[in-house]
Amino acid sequence: MSGFGMAPFGANHISTTHTTSIDASTPWVAASDGNLPLLQTSLSALKLTVAAQDENGYTCLHAAASYSQLPIIEWLLTQDSSLLHQVDKDGDSALHYASTVEACQSLVTQSIDVQTRNHSGKTALEAKRAELDELIQDEDFEETDPEAVTLRRVVEYLASLSTISQ
Repeated sequence: MSGFGMAPFGANHISTTHTTSIDASTPWVAASDGNLPLLQTSLSALKLTVAAQDENGYTCLHAAASYSQLPIIEWLLTQDSSLLHQVDKDGDSALHYASTVEACQSLVTQSIDVQTRNHSGKTALEAKRAELDELIQDEDFEETDPEAVTLRRVVEYLASLSTISQ
């Protein structure tokens, strides 16, 4: 998984004694893959905190929520609960990135603000609804598509929170 983290292999590349190399993107990759030992090792080797952000403001919590890595979400939040308030450069919180109901529930249980609006003015619910609408508009859309089913469940869960708080 390239594309997130702070830099490609090069000056920031650290070789470990194992077969795994650590570079500036390793913490984000480890978080998205659910590899807690590698996440911990890479944060330490790179002298980063759990609140570190890449050039786009993306955190390891964003990465873990994106891939529904529940043990990583839990560990990160036990290290620093203020991560719940971090947003990326688009204003998206970890809840905006959460890819499953379980990831959403994990964040909500830890008291993430479900009303946080990104720079487009959308809450996580509104962003997920827009994502679902876009998916439905695709000419190849099928109701039983696993991505659509999961996204619909996320929208339903987040919508249920809105009705509870009113």
